Amino acid sequence: MLNYPHPDNPQEVSIDFLQRLDCELPVGLFIAQPKLDGRRRVVHKDGKTLTVQAKNKEQQETALPLPGDIMAQLDEMFFKLVKQDNVSIDCEWIGLRPDVEGGSQNQELYALDILRCEGLWLRKVPFVDRLSMLKKIGFPLLPMETNPNLADFFLRQLAYPISEGIVVRRADSGLVLGINGCVDNPCWYKVRHTFVNRVASYMNGGG
Repeated sequence: MLNYPHPDNPQEVSIDFLQRLDCELPVGLFIAQPKLDGRRRVVHKDGKTLTVQAKNKEQQETALPLPGDIMAQLDEMFFKLVKQDNVSIDCEWIGLRPDVEGGSQNQELYALDILRCEGLWLRKVPFVDRLSMLKKIGFPLLPMETNPNLADFFLRQLAYPISEGIVVRRADSGLVLGINGCVDNPCWYKVRHTFVNRVASYMNGGG
């Protein structure tokens, strides 16, 4: 396997941190999406070869392989939708956990970000532009909201049993792409639906 860089991680923060961002920073700076219960996989297309990479090197040897039907979908998407070569797309593989009320056991793969295109690692390309590239390709994306009230977006996700919380990225954020493993992106944040956050959300009118 080629020695590819690793995707970035969001920093874990609290709902109070989101509320401070809402108060202190201009509207339109962030793009938010649900954080679903899944596993990260990066899919690399080089010529006629697809390589599926776990998030970190130490996970690679023990990583669960993608099922055959998803690999067939990847072949379809990467060799029909993705016209560019030497492409790397950061994905989330969901549907691995037992079914929960309101959830689903269907296994699906969604794009989170595009890391490389035509051999160029997109470290300096803003996230909003990378997102536009993914939309043009037509790769399945998780629902995202631009310009939301971040704390309100977090509270709304409590209604969905398969949601673990949210991830927010600055629209102008680039990529770090660690060589030896995943590193935190200073412009990305995640908040989980922990017990403490759920209690705080109800106290703030979330349910």
